[in-house]
Amino acid sequence: MGDRTVIMTAQPGRIKKIIDVPFPHPRDLLQLSRRPSSARSSSTSGGCWRKRHQARARWKMRGFRPRPRSGCSISLRRCASALWQVLLMLGIGDRRFVPAPSDIACAIGVVMSGELARHTTITLYRVFMGFFIGSIPASSWGF
Repeated sequence: MGDRTVIMTAQPGRIKKIIDVPFPHPRDLLQLSRRPSSARSSSTSGGCWRKRHQARARWKMRGFRPRPRSGCSISLRRCASALWQVLLMLGIGDRRFVPAPSDIACAIGVVMSGELARHTTITLYRVFMGFFIGSIPASSWGF
């Protein structure tokens, strides 16, 4: 176990805070975990973490994600998506295997409306009923 704890920033990596460990040598982990003072020292170092994690928790509760750091990656994704759409519209590629971005957008609407869940439930009901009805004569004939 070290004598100091160094807390660093994310990018670029710079030292944000240095905390001295207040426990004397030799250190016994079992004794330290039972001492109430160890909780106080971890809360001292946790102050820097707490702000960052509370901010992330607020974002997650609202359903947001942090923005990507570079605009280049977003524009690259948009260009790739547009190229993908144009190639499929020109007939290069098969939409059954690689659907176009516009097809995916329509499919998301089906999922959000609940229509996909309803159809999936009906299909599973038919599969299980067919299995059940087919297993009755099969078990009576000894198959």
